[in-house]
Amino acid sequence: MGVITLVLLVTVAVEGRILCPEIGLLGAPTNLTCIEASRSHSFLTPKEHTAASCNTSTGKCITTGIFTASVHNTTSSVLTIPALLKSYAGAWKCSSDGDMPDPPSCQMTVAKFPTCTITRRQYDDSDFTRDEEVALKVNVTGDYCSESAQFQLQTGNIQTGLNYSQWKENTDVIFTLTESHLGEVKLVFICRGYSQALSCEGIQQLKFPTCTITRRQYDDSDFTRDEEVALKVNVTGDYCSESAQFQLQTGNIQTGLNYSQWKENTDVIFTLTESHLGEVKLVFICRGYSQALSCEGIQQLRLVYTFDDDSTGGKEEHCRSTVIIAGTVGVVVIVINVLAVIVCLRRHHCQNRQPPVGYLGAVYAPGSAASDYGYATVDDVGYASGQYLPPTVD
Repeated sequence: MGVITLVLLVTVAVEGRILCPEIGLLGAPTNLTCIEASRSHSFLTPKEHTAASCNTSTGKCITTGIFTASVHNTTSSVLTIPALLKSYAGAWKCSSDGDMPDPPSCQMTVAKFPTCTITRRQYDDSDFTRDEEVALKVNVTGDYCSESAQFQLQTGNIQTGLNYSQWKENTDVIFTLTESHLGEVKLVFICRGYSQALSCEGIQQLKFPTCTITRRQYDDSDFTRDEEVALKVNVTGDYCSESAQFQLQTGNIQTGLNYSQWKENTDVIFTLTESHLGEVKLVFICRGYSQALSCEGIQQLRLVYTFDDDSTGGKEEHCRSTVIIAGTVGVVVIVINVLAVIVCLRRHHCQNRQPPVGYLGAVYAPGSAASDYGYATVDDVGYASGQYLPPTVD
């Protein structure tokens, strides 16, 4: 077992290995390394031509053509290709001088990253609307892959595979725009499993239209009822292959905008009512599809009441509050006056009453003629000087 193991180790040491990059860039310098090889070994090109022969014992290499080589140490050497050619793609070998039947090899792919341009059909802006059908053109030049090349269009978080005609003949890449498509636009070049994201000219980002809504001379959103409101709408990045339209939504009211109002920022003027109060949005309409946009600036309309408000609504509210307060105070005053009169009358009535004849003290006799006054007489119940007189028996 020990002898067999030793033979295997020696075999591995004699065969060696060759290291090369999986992807080599066309025209760029590239290094290949032969390690654990025999003292005398050669680098063979994919066409079986000798690029260099090295001897690790002497530390010298003999090269051919454009190649250079050097001994790295007693077990390895390095071959340098100053400029990688298309013909250098394939299997490179490190062969011992004993003409090994199957020398170690490595597979190298040659590639060239292309330049690219991404444009929009008929337009070159990058502002879109949600659920819009987007058609982009991809133009690729200077691409090369010694194996089969592929391309993917990356828009935001979405990658769309391209067929040959789309990146070679510039046929449209069509997709329906969603939130996931928003963001950077790049072309992904794939060569033998290796991928490289390319930044192209033209459209580099997908985004929805942006807008700003401001108030003439003011930038607050507090108004008074029946005030004449003048708002400015600024839209950038809008596009519709058909006729585009905009509506200004204030609360429950939608006001259609003419071309000058959203392109030249002329005022949108209306009289404020209760129905206008609430959120402020811009509605973009393209071929029957509508999208409410949240704009910068004024995002809500609300009423504010002040006592010195010159508006009709402010005066009405002020007068209504004054009437309610005055009425409440008047009722309270009337109630207080009535109670005062009642108390006064009762006191006056009590002070003017005199006890009837026969009053014998503060003895109350229920049912007596004097009971209305709260006093009693001896004739009524038989009380005298506060003492009981028993009734006479016939």
